[in-house]
Amino acid sequence: AVGGEDHCQYDDRDQQEGRGGGSGVGDVRPLLGKKTPCTGRELELGMLDALYRQCAEEPAAKAVILKGAGGVGKSRVRVELLRRIAQHEEPARVWLGRGDVMNAGSPFAMLAQAILAMLDLSGGEAEDVCRERLAARVAERVPAEQQGRVAAFLGSMIGLPLRAEAGPEVCAAKEDALLLGDQHRRAFEDFARAECSAGPVVLVLEDLHLGDL
Repeated sequence: AVGGEDHCQYDDRDQQEGRGGGSGVGDVRPLLGKKTPCTGRELELGMLDALYRQCAEEPAAKAVILKGAGGVGKSRVRVELLRRIAQHEEPARVWLGRGDVMNAGSPFAMLAQAILAMLDLSGGEAEDVCRERLAARVAERVPAEQQGRVAAFLGSMIGLPLRAEAGPEVCAAKEDALLLGDQHRRAFEDFARAECSAGPVVLVLEDLHLGDL
């Protein structure tokens, strides 16, 4: 939890990190044309950086909730933390998903954004382009026997129609919304587990209050 007076100048509207498959570090809006340092957050940043090191070295998984009133500086702390992580000897792959007022509460909407950003997609590309890029990314890490299922349900999360030829699990999920949700979760967990086996991953969910349960 982060509270108290904030001395970091930033603007949430300018935080477009994560899109384009980037590091998620982003930049900070200048004040009077100059970039401003982040001060007054060294304790929080030190704690978060130490948690990242623990995750990368053990390895282990940790979850952190950064909370505070609007404008207190949560986004700037996130930007500064990811900048530090990017300078580590083994920098993490950063997945960034954002809460959206229009999609508030929609199941897996924030994870879908993170997947699109990871694939360097905006969501408006042709279906074949999305499928090809997703399949290629899944094939890099996921065991061969799981690739079809994982790609199918990750694709469904980002809006790609499920195809019956993908297998019986896909056919069953098309007829059952609860089963579909379970398969979405399973596919993302399997994909994340495979990615983590190759190195550190940081999943950032911005504006978490707009996400689903």
